[in-house]
Amino acid sequence: MSYIESNLTLKPNLTQDWLRGCQAIAKSQFWFFLLLALATASNVIYTCTVPLVGFGVIAGSTLPRRRALATVMTVWLVNQVLGFGFRQYPWTISTFAWGLVKVMQFGEFP
Repeated sequence: MSYIESNLTLKPNLTQDWLRGCQAIAKSQFWFFLLLALATASNVIYTCTVPLVGFGVIAGSTLPRRRALATVMTVWLVNQVLGFGFRQYPWTISTFAWGLVKVMQFGEFP
């Protein structure tokens, strides 16, 4: 037996440990606040838009549906507050029309 083969002993319940860890993270508030903090920090890099689709995919694949939707909607809302409050986005009809279109996208989930 070679050195590499002798060090390849895996725990038999490794997938169960991962599953329990993922479920614990999904049930905690830590993951919600971590995604929110990362999205807020990304607002510094992406001045006009937050990578909402990326955060939606991460939240949708790691959280239950209601918590994922709440997380993505909160990320969007924080981005809007920062944009209109601190970055001085224009208060025009076109701006609010695009915001309405974005909000209506949340209704497309089955």
